[in-house]
Amino acid sequence: MYETQLQNNMARLTSLLYELYGKRWDFYKVLNELEKLMHKAYEERNSSLKKNDENFLNTPVEKRWYLKSDAVGMMLYVDLFSGDLKKLLTKIDYFKESGINYIHLMPLFDCPKDDNDGGYAISSYRKVQENLGTIEDLKKVADVFHKNGIKLVLDFVFNHTSDEHEWALKAKAGNIQYQKYYYMLDDKKEVDEWNSTLREIFPSVRRGSFTYYEDLKKWVWTTFNSFQWDLNYSNPEVFLAMCNELLSIANLGVDVLRLDALAFVWKEKYTCCESLDNAHKLISAFQCVASIVAPGLQFKSEAIVHPDQVIKYINKNECTLSYNPLQMALFWSTLATRDTRLLTLSLKKRWSIPKECAWINYIRCHDDIGWTFSDEDAASLGIDG
Repeated sequence: MYETQLQNNMARLTSLLYELYGKRWDFYKVLNELEKLMHKAYEERNSSLKKNDENFLNTPVEKRWYLKSDAVGMMLYVDLFSGDLKKLLTKIDYFKESGINYIHLMPLFDCPKDDNDGGYAISSYRKVQENLGTIEDLKKVADVFHKNGIKLVLDFVFNHTSDEHEWALKAKAGNIQYQKYYYMLDDKKEVDEWNSTLREIFPSVRRGSFTYYEDLKKWVWTTFNSFQWDLNYSNPEVFLAMCNELLSIANLGVDVLRLDALAFVWKEKYTCCESLDNAHKLISAFQCVASIVAPGLQFKSEAIVHPDQVIKYINKNECTLSYNPLQMALFWSTLATRDTRLLTLSLKKRWSIPKECAWINYIRCHDDIGWTFSDEDAASLGIDG
């Protein structure tokens, strides 16, 4: 299966990576390193997961599990729902009685006790938060879920790490190699040039997208919080390192990865650094890697942005699944106003996606912070967005 998937995907993967990194003299070394780490991850993937992958590949597209109308999901925080991962397994009957067969466990990888953004500042992708259990407990959850027909969903936080991640700690200690894993600038003028075209995500918390570290005499790119350091994907070492983390998570038995903050992963000066063409290429490259090693794994887009941007991530080469923030927003808007016109227009105009892809339609989720409908659609009906 590995050789077949390699043959089916490597040409596209090489082309994507050439567009991102082809000007580097060591490009073919990067490709070689990538193939080695993919092969190693495949060898480490257990036989049960490989069997699931084979079954997925042999299932006609139109009959894949996520296109069926009986896929019903929920999100939960393990500590609040059951206490820990072992106790989560005592809730299997509850899930089955409720008709739940798709469960998103909110961030559970190791993170700092205080500065963690609800678990989205990861200090290790290889450890579970101590109060929740161990990696072995998480593997057990995945196995029991699968035996009971439940899909496991986790987050892949790949735009940034915690400033307490091993890579960030080495960067703070002055290691040049790891400083290049992040965006670390010496010149305030250059920082201002970058900031001039960037949107402030949490303006009430701090201004700009960089944090100054007095001890380093450097500015570090921190799109969200000062303790979340943005990764520098213009450095192929970062891509390789994050492929390792991706495949490590895949081999736990995860069925779906929610790609966190995927719009922000590629940076180019004098742009908004959101949903750039190279961000799509990078996501497609990750998708190729997953298809080679763990073809049953699906990506879910977390693009809580304008509907015109949301749709760009939904295709077989990027994310087969996507949150539907437009539907969520319009459900609540329609409930509040008793006016169905905007919902009706959007249903007719914006719901079509490729046949091999599916919306994750939802009532609420933990991180919707805006009314992500189209002001243009509203205006066409005489409604002030």
